Amino acid sequence: MVQLILDVNVPSDAPAWIMMELQGTLEAEDGAWQEQLLGLLSKDVIKEDQFQLEVGHHCVLGERVKLNKPIAILAAANENDDTDGQQPTYTIVHIVRHKLLFKSRPRHFV
Repeated sequence: MVQLILDVNVPSDAPAWIMMELQGTLEAEDGAWQEQLLGLLSKDVIKEDQFQLEVGHHCVLGERVKLNKPIAILAAANENDDTDGQQPTYTIVHIVRHKLLFKSRPRHFV
């Protein structure tokens, strides 16, 4: 069994993080996604939990869904590798409570 020492350090006014879930695969033309714009994400004005993602010439509709179990984003508290036999400690920097779920097939637009 692995035991982790966690320090909860999430301020109440911290911006909310959200996870995106896409069905299928995304492929870059040159094969690299680093420092590239994925697409344009917009929120529906009428339906608060509806979103639209435009990637290239494709558009996919999605919705905001609450996660069954929140996901904690951890950061290592002790940076050095030499811990002198101590257990590594981590800090919870954010908690993800919702995700954007894009499960429909993309529509092609020109």
